[in-house]
Amino acid sequence: MKEKLLPTIFLLALFIGDDVIAELAAPLQEHIKQETKAYSATEKTMLQQWSDGKLISEFFCQKHALQVLSKTYEGADRVFMSLSDDDPPTLITETRIKGNGSARYKDGWVDFTYECEIDKNSGKVTDFTFAESTKQ
Repeated sequence: MKEKLLPTIFLLALFIGDDVIAELAAPLQEHIKQETKAYSATEKTMLQQWSDGKLISEFFCQKHALQVLSKTYEGADRVFMSLSDDDPPTLITETRIKGNGSARYKDGWVDFTYECEIDKNSGKVTDFTFAESTKQ
């Protein structure tokens, strides 16, 4: 007799070195789908190429990051949640990402590392922490 599985989202996490790969929570996928309804076919194709970490960073964390960073860096008006396509934000749980970003403020640019947690049902940021990156 086969067991009947209830439709449940299972979190799959694979550990590769220090990186954790997780699956994006279904409610967050739905938030993104709703947000992008009016996007063109070209824009939607581009979004399909983005990692889940990049989707969370752009759709949920970016605005909140700018609010937080502007309290520390006077005149902060622009934030990038990824420093390169080769190093996108990483999904470490179904609702939490970590990454490297950069913000423009009155004295120039500042690079930082960050973690951002999202409530999977509301899509609201519940935690955002950052630390200024040191130049090597």
